[in-house]
Amino acid sequence: MKRILEALYNDDHNGDTWKENLYTTALKFRLLRQHGYRMSPEVFNNFKDERRNFKECLCEDAKVQKGLYRFSVKAKWYYSEYTPNLEEYLKNAWITISSPIILMHSYFIVANPITKEALECLEEYPKIIHWSSMILRLTNDHGTSTDELRRGDIPKSIQCCMNETGAFEKDAREYIKSLISTA
Repeated sequence: MKRILEALYNDDHNGDTWKENLYTTALKFRLLRQHGYRMSPEVFNNFKDERRNFKECLCEDAKVQKGLYRFSVKAKWYYSEYTPNLEEYLKNAWITISSPIILMHSYFIVANPITKEALECLEEYPKIIHWSSMILRLTNDHGTSTDELRRGDIPKSIQCCMNETGAFEKDAREYIKSLISTA
């Protein structure tokens, strides 16, 4: 994974591939930042007009809108120091991990040829992508939530469960494990 991230950073950091589309750029940006790479928000300048606002044509891209909405939810929680209940968290959490884009890219690497039907199917995330992403999100939360909270990140599934139910951390962790098992 580290070699793939290095290649993505080195190949794309100064190149034109950051100008492909906002969705891809945002996903690359997030993936690299999540793994500790220093990324300047200037990679988004290509998508802004002379007043530094996002270009109006981006408003018509449904995938961009959904992605921006999900990340704006996470940003609102962070800046307002809000702890969502577990249901709220889970509705948003599965898409804010890099697995949906990795799974889609993997599909396009192995699918030959890529059919129109396959592209249409991927317009909305299939259940297999949703549930595998949910498993990865919850597993990631289970392994990193304490460290991320110390660094000032938003509460993860474990803390949301604790806050909502009054459970101890050990019990909340067990509950999240049960969600992983049933997903």
